[in-house]
Amino acid sequence: GEGVSKCQVTLPRSESAAGRGDAPNRSAPRPPSRGLRLWRDGIKNGCASGMATVCAKTLLQPFDTLKTLQQRQGGSGNLVATCTGLVRTGGVGALYRGLGVSLVGAVPAMSAYFAVYQATKAALLSVAVSVPPMILVAFSAAFSNCIATGLRVPCELVKQQIQAGMYPTVAAAVRRGLTENPTVIACPECDADNDPEASFCDQCGATMPRETLCPACHDPVEAGARFCDQCGHRLQH
Repeated sequence: GEGVSKCQVTLPRSESAAGRGDAPNRSAPRPPSRGLRLWRDGIKNGCASGMATVCAKTLLQPFDTLKTLQQRQGGSGNLVATCTGLVRTGGVGALYRGLGVSLVGAVPAMSAYFAVYQATKAALLSVAVSVPPMILVAFSAAFSNCIATGLRVPCELVKQQIQAGMYPTVAAAVRRGLTENPTVIACPECDADNDPEASFCDQCGATMPRETLCPACHDPVEAGARFCDQCGHRLQH
């Protein structure tokens, strides 16, 4: 009737286009390729492991420093005495010697390990389907560890030298390691090269010096010294 109003229904554009048989304006996004997913997941795992390494290294660094000092002393000495002596002479910051260079080596190493491990394992498991999975997992771990070791070991060596007080700075430790041969020591009499563990020179028979550490400040002192030249601690009574 005339009293009934006319209602016009407007369809959404996509529905009206579909009703007319036209193609949709936007296509569904393409999923990332399989290779991209593998490396993306590897990078995520690498970043997460790097952050975890920073937290763990920072928390455990004092114990690592004390362990290095006691190893350099031949396992002798009390842990509490070593800690109090180090803090008394160098402050609390001495417990964190070498933390910076340790993180420089450990964070990239652990990040590379987990990133390469996850990507390598996923790739091998999808390609070498006839090989037992445990062999592929073991190979992925070994391959990743080889890469991580190349990043970690040089920094660990410098870190231990800093912790033991052998060098005052990282630059000094690196420079000394690059310019000297650590596998030999020079005779104080004839300057001939000898094994680091030698008690006598194999060329002239002179007594080879043995490096010891001050029990108070843990700096190297010459054999036969009566006082430490760094802190003045009496070495002989």
